[in-house]
Amino acid sequence: MRSTGPDRRNARFVEAGRLTVVEGDVADLTAALGAAAVFDLALAVNVNVFWTRLAVREAAALAFHLRPGGRLCLVHELPHGRPHDGVADRVARSLDVPGLRTAVRTEDGLLVVTSRRTLEG
Repeated sequence: MRSTGPDRRNARFVEAGRLTVVEGDVADLTAALGAAAVFDLALAVNVNVFWTRLAVREAAALAFHLRPGGRLCLVHELPHGRPHDGVADRVARSLDVPGLRTAVRTEDGLLVVTSRRTLEG
């Protein structure tokens, strides 16, 4: 896992310390950033690991690093005119780990999955 250089749109947020951009295997998050790293929000767009297989290890790593009350937001573009074909159920099963409370909805052709870090876990 490595920190990546921000594109021009996000450079000012990185420079201000408000945004950290990281690229790599989310299951290795603790090894890459250290156990003390805590996030208010983790956002992933069209990342398929959570629905192509059971990704409990990845979800647990994210739950560990979210502060209590912090959020994980996964957004998946659905194929035009097609239902989510069970994708929502598979994502919800991946995120069924201690410390995360998850809600799933579809909106304007998007599958939107939000999880909030609870005090447990």
